[in-house]
Amino acid sequence: MTLALATLACAGHLATAVVSTGRPVYPDSLRALGIEGRVVVQVVVDSTGQAEPGTATVLRSTYRGFNQAAIDFVNAARFRPARYHGRAVPATVTVPIDFKVDRRSAGGVFLVSQVDQPPALISTERAVRPAGVAGTGSDVQVLMEAVIDTNGRAEPGSVRVLSTPALAFAAPATAYVLAARFSPGGSGPEKCGC
Repeated sequence: MTLALATLACAGHLATAVVSTGRPVYPDSLRALGIEGRVVVQVVVDSTGQAEPGTATVLRSTYRGFNQAAIDFVNAARFRPARYHGRAVPATVTVPIDFKVDRRSAGGVFLVSQVDQPPALISTERAVRPAGVAGTGSDVQVLMEAVIDTNGRAEPGSVRVLSTPALAFAAPATAYVLAARFSPGGSGPEKCGC
Protein backbone atom coordinates (compact mmCIF):
# COMPACT_ATOMS: atom_id res chain seq x y z
CA MET A 1 0.00 0.00 0.00
CA THR A 2 1.40 3.40 -0.88
CA LEU A 3 0.72 6.85 0.40
CA ALA A 4 1.20 9.75 -1.94
CA LEU A 5 2.26 12.45 0.48
CA ALA A 6 0.46 15.66 -0.18
CA THR A 7 2.11 19.02 -0.28
CA LEU A 8 -0.44 21.77 -0.58
CA ALA A 9 -0.33 25.44 -1.22
CA CYS A 10 -3.04 27.54 0.34
CA ALA A 11 -3.33 31.05 -1.05
CA GLY A 12 0.15 30.61 -2.49
CA HIS A 13 1.83 30.97 0.93
CA LEU A 14 1.15 27.85 2.96
CA ALA A 15 2.43 24.32 2.61
CA THR A 16 2.03 21.24 4.74
CA ALA A 17 2.82 17.55 4.40
CA VAL A 18 2.29 14.27 6.21
CA VAL A 19 5.38 13.71 8.37
CA SER A 20 4.47 10.86 10.70
CA THR A 21 2.17 8.04 9.84
CA GLY A 22 1.56 4.43 10.36
CA ARG A 23 0.07 2.59 7.46
CA PRO A 24 -3.56 2.81 6.49
CA VAL A 25 -5.44 -0.31 7.55
CA TYR A 26 -6.22 -2.27 4.40
CA PRO A 27 -9.74 -3.72 4.80
CA ASP A 28 -9.28 -7.51 4.94
CA SER A 29 -12.32 -8.21 2.76
CA LEU A 30 -10.97 -5.98 -0.02
CA ARG A 31 -7.41 -7.34 0.25
CA ALA A 32 -8.74 -10.92 -0.01
CA LEU A 33 -10.56 -9.99 -3.22
CA GLY A 34 -7.48 -8.18 -4.61
CA ILE A 35 -9.36 -4.88 -4.83
CA GLU A 36 -7.13 -1.80 -5.04
CA GLY A 37 -8.08 1.83 -4.98
CA ARG A 38 -7.37 5.45 -4.19
CA VAL A 39 -9.09 7.74 -1.75
CA VAL A 40 -8.49 11.48 -1.67
CA VAL A 41 -9.23 12.95 1.75
CA GLN A 42 -9.43 16.63 2.65
CA VAL A 43 -8.80 17.64 6.25
CA VAL A 44 -8.08 20.75 8.30
CA VAL A 45 -4.67 20.49 9.98
CA ASP A 46 -4.29 22.67 13.08
CA SER A 47 -1.21 24.68 14.05
CA THR A 48 0.20 21.72 16.02
CA GLY A 49 0.12 19.41 12.99
CA GLN A 50 -2.92 17.34 14.00
CA ALA A 51 -6.10 16.80 12.04
CA GLU A 52 -8.96 18.79 13.50
CA PRO A 53 -11.64 16.32 14.67
CA GLY A 54 -14.59 15.97 12.35
CA THR A 55 -13.02 17.82 9.41
CA ALA A 56 -11.81 14.83 7.33
CA THR A 57 -13.98 14.28 4.26
CA VAL A 58 -13.60 12.10 1.21
CA LEU A 59 -13.29 14.14 -1.98
CA ARG A 60 -12.84 11.20 -4.37
CA SER A 61 -12.77 7.46 -4.00
CA THR A 62 -12.39 4.63 -6.47
CA TYR A 63 -14.02 2.18 -4.06
CA ARG A 64 -16.17 3.19 -1.07
CA GLY A 65 -14.92 0.27 1.03
CA PHE A 66 -11.62 2.15 1.52
CA ASN A 67 -13.18 5.42 2.73
CA GLN A 68 -13.30 4.78 6.48
CA ALA A 69 -9.76 3.37 6.55
CA ALA A 70 -8.53 6.46 4.70
CA ILE A 71 -10.33 8.85 7.09
CA ASP A 72 -9.00 6.95 10.14
CA PHE A 73 -5.49 7.11 8.69
CA VAL A 74 -5.65 10.88 8.08
CA ASN A 75 -7.10 11.52 11.53
CA ALA A 76 -4.18 9.63 13.14
CA ALA A 77 -1.46 11.15 10.95
CA ARG A 78 0.84 13.94 12.05
CA PHE A 79 1.52 16.77 9.67
CA ARG A 80 4.08 19.50 9.35
CA PRO A 81 1.91 22.55 10.12
CA ALA A 82 1.44 25.16 7.46
CA ARG A 83 3.29 28.40 8.04
CA TYR A 84 2.27 31.93 7.23
CA HIS A 85 4.79 34.71 7.87
CA GLY A 86 6.81 32.26 9.97
CA ARG A 87 3.91 31.25 12.22
CA ALA A 88 2.21 27.85 12.33
CA VAL A 89 -1.41 28.20 11.22
CA PRO A 90 -4.33 25.87 10.48
CA ALA A 91 -4.70 24.86 6.82
CA THR A 92 -6.86 22.62 4.70
CA VAL A 93 -4.86 19.85 3.03
CA THR A 94 -5.65 17.12 0.56
CA VAL A 95 -4.13 13.68 1.12
CA PRO A 96 -4.29 11.04 -1.62
CA ILE A 97 -4.03 7.48 -0.26
CA ASP A 98 -3.40 4.52 -2.56
CA PHE A 99 -4.41 1.05 -1.46
CA LYS A 100 -2.37 -1.51 -3.42
CA VAL A 101 -2.29 -5.22 -2.77
CA ASP A 102 1.25 -6.51 -2.32
CA ARG A 103 1.03 -9.60 -4.46
CA ARG A 104 4.47 -10.92 -3.54
CA SER A 105 5.00 -13.80 -1.19
CA ALA A 106 6.85 -13.27 2.09
CA GLY A 107 10.14 -13.74 0.17
CA GLY A 108 9.28 -10.92 -2.26
CA VAL A 109 8.50 -13.31 -5.11
CA PHE A 110 5.33 -13.34 -7.18
CA LEU A 111 3.52 -16.61 -7.89
CA VAL A 112 2.90 -17.39 -11.56
CA SER A 113 -0.84 -17.01 -10.92
CA GLN A 114 -0.26 -13.42 -9.75
CA VAL A 115 1.38 -11.99 -12.86
CA ASP A 116 -0.04 -10.93 -16.21
CA GLN A 117 2.71 -12.67 -18.16
CA PRO A 118 4.35 -15.79 -16.69
CA PRO A 119 8.01 -16.60 -17.39
CA ALA A 120 8.54 -18.66 -20.54
CA LEU A 121 11.43 -20.88 -21.61
CA ILE A 122 13.50 -19.18 -24.33
CA SER A 123 16.52 -21.46 -24.68
CA THR A 124 18.46 -24.17 -22.92
CA GLU A 125 20.90 -27.00 -23.49
CA ARG A 126 19.54 -30.38 -24.50
CA ALA A 127 18.55 -32.46 -21.47
CA VAL A 128 20.95 -35.35 -20.80
CA ARG A 129 19.69 -38.76 -19.68
CA PRO A 130 21.75 -39.93 -16.71
CA ALA A 131 24.17 -42.76 -17.43
CA GLY A 132 23.16 -46.14 -16.05
CA VAL A 133 19.42 -45.43 -15.98
CA ALA A 134 17.51 -48.24 -17.59
CA GLY A 135 15.02 -47.28 -20.23
CA THR A 136 14.18 -47.39 -23.85
CA GLY A 137 15.01 -43.76 -24.49
CA SER A 138 11.39 -42.67 -24.14
CA ASP A 139 10.59 -39.26 -22.73
CA VAL A 140 10.79 -38.81 -18.98
CA GLN A 141 8.97 -36.03 -17.14
CA VAL A 142 10.62 -34.35 -14.14
CA LEU A 143 8.52 -31.65 -12.49
CA MET A 144 10.67 -28.73 -11.29
CA GLU A 145 10.08 -25.52 -9.35
CA ALA A 146 12.29 -22.43 -9.50
CA VAL A 147 12.27 -18.68 -8.95
CA ILE A 148 13.01 -16.93 -12.24
CA ASP A 149 14.73 -13.58 -11.64
CA THR A 150 14.21 -10.39 -13.64
CA ASN A 151 17.16 -11.35 -15.91
CA GLY A 152 15.45 -14.57 -16.96
CA ARG A 153 17.62 -16.96 -14.94
CA ALA A 154 16.62 -19.51 -12.33
CA GLU A 155 17.92 -18.48 -8.90
CA PRO A 156 20.25 -21.34 -7.88
CA GLY A 157 18.97 -21.78 -4.32
CA SER A 158 15.36 -21.91 -5.49
CA VAL A 159 15.53 -24.85 -7.91
CA ARG A 160 13.93 -27.98 -6.57
CA VAL A 161 12.56 -31.24 -7.90
CA LEU A 162 8.86 -31.72 -7.19
CA SER A 163 8.54 -35.15 -8.78
CA THR A 164 10.76 -37.52 -10.76
CA PRO A 165 10.45 -41.13 -11.90
CA ALA A 166 13.94 -41.85 -10.47
CA LEU A 167 16.35 -39.92 -8.24
CA ALA A 168 19.01 -40.20 -10.93
CA PHE A 169 17.10 -37.61 -12.98
CA ALA A 170 17.22 -34.93 -10.23
CA ALA A 171 20.76 -33.62 -10.85
CA PRO A 172 20.50 -33.45 -14.67
CA ALA A 173 17.07 -31.81 -14.45
CA THR A 174 18.40 -29.21 -11.99
CA ALA A 175 21.36 -28.50 -14.29
CA TYR A 176 18.93 -28.15 -17.20
CA VAL A 177 16.84 -25.53 -15.36
CA LEU A 178 19.93 -23.61 -14.17
CA ALA A 179 21.31 -23.45 -17.73
CA ALA A 180 17.99 -22.33 -19.22
CA ARG A 181 17.09 -18.78 -20.22
CA PHE A 182 13.56 -17.58 -19.60
CA SER A 183 11.61 -14.47 -20.48
CA PRO A 184 10.99 -12.88 -17.05
CA GLY A 185 7.46 -12.76 -15.72
CA GLY A 186 5.67 -9.46 -15.93
CA SER A 187 2.91 -7.48 -14.33
CA GLY A 188 1.82 -4.61 -16.53
CA PRO A 189 4.98 -2.99 -17.99
CA GLU A 190 7.24 -4.27 -15.18
CA LYS A 191 9.41 -7.37 -14.98
CA CYS A 192 9.17 -9.34 -11.77
CA GLY A 193 10.73 -12.33 -10.10
CA CYS A 194 8.36 -15.28 -10.27
